[in-house]
Amino acid sequence: CLLLLGVLCITFCEAIAGRLGYAPASAATPLPMPNQGGDDAEQQLLGKQQTRPEAAKGNRVLGLLSAALVGLFGGSILVPASYVRQDLQGLPLTPSFGVGAGTVGCFVGFVYWRLRGGSRSLRHELRGEVVLWGCVSGCVWNAGNVAQIIAMHYYGMPYGIAYPILQCALFVSGLWGIYMFGEVTCRGAIAAYWVGAAT
Repeated sequence: CLLLLGVLCITFCEAIAGRLGYAPASAATPLPMPNQGGDDAEQQLLGKQQTRPEAAKGNRVLGLLSAALVGLFGGSILVPASYVRQDLQGLPLTPSFGVGAGTVGCFVGFVYWRLRGGSRSLRHELRGEVVLWGCVSGCVWNAGNVAQIIAMHYYGMPYGIAYPILQCALFVSGLWGIYMFGEVTCRGAIAAYWVGAAT
């Protein structure tokens, strides 16, 4: 129920912002006017006005699909562990878990790069700072995952409690994105974030 409410808040955050009296970012930034007059410039501007809603709709559908897949895969992340022998469950499972996550992560990254047409070289995509901070991010995430496994297998916390606590990472990452990196600036969207967090 809360997951559905969160998805609805994300989907309709611009409408919620409008109801609260805030202009969404897309409405606040008009299309650039052509530098020169003439039919070509006018047709170019009209083409942008016609294609922008379709592109936005496609991006929203792709975003919702991606969010649903994150929920599906993230919620199933420890299901394969239930097929492991009892004496190998818990912390002994984490090295193979890490190898699997690293392998699949590299595969998905490569597929994404190829789907983009390989427009940039891998050397540009895999710059030193990108690899460094990506690895640091993975270590921080896996520290939380290890803590979850310890809580479940050594302190008897049920999966239905341990995993939702781990998913508080979404709340924390939202705080980072809004207040540290300024990724969300629309006050209505921030209000919708806090409504979703409170529920």
